[in-house]
Amino acid sequence: MKKFIRAFLGFLFLLLVFAALTGYDGATSSAAQEEDGYANVFEIREKMFIEQCNDIYLNPEDYLDRMIKLEGIYEEEQEGSVTSRYVIRYGPGCCGNDGLAGFEVIVDEALAVRAAPVQAAPVAQKGDWVEAIGSIQRLKDSDDLEYIVLKLSRLRVKEERGAEYVSN
Repeated sequence: MKKFIRAFLGFLFLLLVFAALTGYDGATSSAAQEEDGYANVFEIREKMFIEQCNDIYLNPEDYLDRMIKLEGIYEEEQEGSVTSRYVIRYGPGCCGNDGLAGFEVIVDEALAVRAAPVQAAPVAQKGDWVEAIGSIQRLKDSDDLEYIVLKLSRLRVKEERGAEYVSN
């Protein structure tokens, strides 16, 4: 399943490289975010979810260590002693709406290598609708390949769900 998710994220990434990106950078500084300690967060919005995620993958140097906020479906995948976690939405793929867009999320510094065992699990359950806030990080896996993750500062389960299927 992990390879399947990676393959679809990669496919979606390549498919949308040619998509037009808007000039809107998604940065927000609402009073609610400032009160919550998360001012100037780049918010990945529902309307441009795939394009904004792809911009981060295409230009990671513009987003490294920057705070990102997104909502989506919390997913987990267990492979041996390693648990991988994701916040995703479904999007166009090769066979209809079977593509995925979003990020792998990490919850502990010990996860700097993908093969490291999980130290702490977030409070969300698989399939929950969550709001994730964290910083974009570039890590290396056990094969020394770089990948992008969202290092969580906060993961909050939300009652109201957004659009699980997005098209742009």
